[in-house]
Amino acid sequence: MNKTTTYFFSFLLGTLLLIIFATIQKIAFGIPLVAVGYIIPASFGGITGLLFGIWMQQLREAHNKLQHLNTQLEQNVSQSSRGLIESNNKLNLMLESINEGIYGVDSNGCCTFINRAALETLGYQDKSQLLGKKIHQLIHRCNTNDSYYDEADCPLYQAWKQDKSISLDGEVLWRKDGSQFIAKYRSFPLNDEDVVDNAVVTFSDITERKRIEGVLITSEKQSSALLEAIPDSIFRINREGDILYFQADSHDLFASPETIIGKSSREILPDEVVENINHNIRTTLETGEMQTFEYQLSMHDNNIVDYEARMVKSDKDEVTAIVRDISEHKLAEALLLESEEKFRSTFQTAVVGMVVVIEDKEIISEWNTGAEQIFGYSASEVVGKSLTMIMPERFRKAHLKGFTRAVEQKRLAHTGVTHELVGLRKNGDEFPLTLTLGSWKKNGKFHVSAIILDISERKHAEARLQHLATHDPLTGLFNRNVLEQRTIDEIRRAKRYRRSLSVFMLDLDHFKLVNDNHGHQTGDTVLASLARTLERSMRETDLVARYGGEEFVILLPETTLLDAKELAERLCRHIAKHPIAIADDTFLNITASIGVSTFPEHAESGLDLINAADTAMYAAKDAGRNCVMTAKTTT
Repeated sequence: MNKTTTYFFSFLLGTLLLIIFATIQKIAFGIPLVAVGYIIPASFGGITGLLFGIWMQQLREAHNKLQHLNTQLEQNVSQSSRGLIESNNKLNLMLESINEGIYGVDSNGCCTFINRAALETLGYQDKSQLLGKKIHQLIHRCNTNDSYYDEADCPLYQAWKQDKSISLDGEVLWRKDGSQFIAKYRSFPLNDEDVVDNAVVTFSDITERKRIEGVLITSEKQSSALLEAIPDSIFRINREGDILYFQADSHDLFASPETIIGKSSREILPDEVVENINHNIRTTLETGEMQTFEYQLSMHDNNIVDYEARMVKSDKDEVTAIVRDISEHKLAEALLLESEEKFRSTFQTAVVGMVVVIEDKEIISEWNTGAEQIFGYSASEVVGKSLTMIMPERFRKAHLKGFTRAVEQKRLAHTGVTHELVGLRKNGDEFPLTLTLGSWKKNGKFHVSAIILDISERKHAEARLQHLATHDPLTGLFNRNVLEQRTIDEIRRAKRYRRSLSVFMLDLDHFKLVNDNHGHQTGDTVLASLARTLERSMRETDLVARYGGEEFVILLPETTLLDAKELAERLCRHIAKHPIAIADDTFLNITASIGVSTFPEHAESGLDLINAADTAMYAAKDAGRNCVMTAKTTT
């Protein structure tokens, strides 16, 4: 019904009502109907009805406008909600994909969120065990000596209350099972109208790194070997800031040793960085305590690289600085705090490989530069192709089976968990990698993200460290620590099964003359050659170890005293009859004195058994050398 029709019927209705009213007056009360008196009320009624109709029409139009505005508002709210949900899903995905532990804390010190990496590091199974609870009391409650660590004394708490960010290297955190580990901690306050009411904390377990640093400081000889294994740049700097030594890691883009050794730090670094370094040099030398600090450098390609330096005192006027590129961690933190545009930029520039698979198929849809560097494929070579092309043939069937199951269930079984796998480069080389997966749905399609890190160098370093921890660096034989532990184990085994266990203690005769007459390098050659002879002469079940200097110990499980003595005498004759080549056409005759002891005749413990063989060996030397003596039976 349009406006004109509405107004007409309203006027007609009002007029009709007043005519009926006037007629009732005439019939009931005998009041005559005068033409003018009748027309005027009728006209008044029509006007009233007309006004009422206008008011009703305006009311209806206002109602329609309100309904239209309400519909638009609901659509806008729905669109905003979907955007917020999608942003929140992406943020949660990043939280769960990052290898570092991350949690939030409110003004009461209670946990507001926590990612999967944090739960695993702390030994918890479910987020509900931490959410809403005092996080300091659960994971940061005690010092290393089990003394109470009050929350008010916590540097993280103090920095947060002062609206400051803080980075701590060496804090002790506690797992759910009561064990502790050394952590690197970073805290970032969050403001709401200039009031600090929340904070975001990231942490990682650096126990292994601290152990390596301790080894570096403790032993100069071991330090030299470890320097080659640690994937960091190493500096030695004097009090004046002169660079005395520099070892670059394999990815260092800053400088080469020959370009900076012997120069002052002021010649190669910006003034603000030099002031930071010199301050930490003075603090390290004065306090003797390790200093940790961060700085930035602009590379020759205009890239800004973040570094973390750990500085220790190596001499009264010198410090050693271990410098690590922490740009990867900085980028990861930026991903949590920046927008979608920042995330896209980070995806393309991240040093780790990042791959996205979509459309319910294991087809690569995105491939960043980090993945190009790791696998050797450009984005154009892999996008649109199967993910199996970057994994060895023997793993592809299992991968396809697992991916199909994930698509059917619309979820991954191990989202956010880091796996160690084997990758396949473009040139056909296989290499170890870590893989962290995440998944989400967008527009009805299943998406999977993979963050990939090449750990070849880490595995090499771990293997080298393991070898250094258990082997003698000169001869390659097991070291004294392994020998003593293995002897204890074999004693326990011999007791359980009532079997014999024998030990040789072998020492080269007049070895000092070899060093004095031919030099220590020749002495090292003799020791290495003898080590190879001992390994060839023993069984696979026997253990040959360098005990110290020119002393060697051979552990012989399930070997009686008679058999051990016969073997020792054959070995003694073999050494005497076979000169060792020390140069071209130059040979050196050596002899050895050997002491033999057996469990249980000569000792009941591993250390006593070795000591008994040692005493017998000195008896062989007293008897004229180049012979074998057995230990005296205990009474």
